[in-house]
Amino acid sequence: MKFCCRGIEGLHQNSGLREFGVFTARYPDGFVFVLQHRALDPDALPPFTESPMSAVSELQLNYCPWCGVSLEQFYRDQVQELDKSELKLGMGR
Repeated sequence: MKFCCRGIEGLHQNSGLREFGVFTARYPDGFVFVLQHRALDPDALPPFTESPMSAVSELQLNYCPWCGVSLEQFYRDQVQELDKSELKLGMGR
């Protein structure tokens, strides 16, 4: 698989782990690119806290934050290879 830059490549490999990850997720009209941060390891129990805590946060990307390419254009022929829809908030859970 050809990545646009090392930033995307490294974060795609980290998807689903405790840190930042980048992947694609299926939507009815195609795919979206997701930058996700996980505060906990996948098998960790949530900590007890009196304040609200976000265990997973994410946002949609249109351009690579490191090299600036249009993700949709660059990955149009390999978007399914980046698919980790099961990690997307609100999907498959």
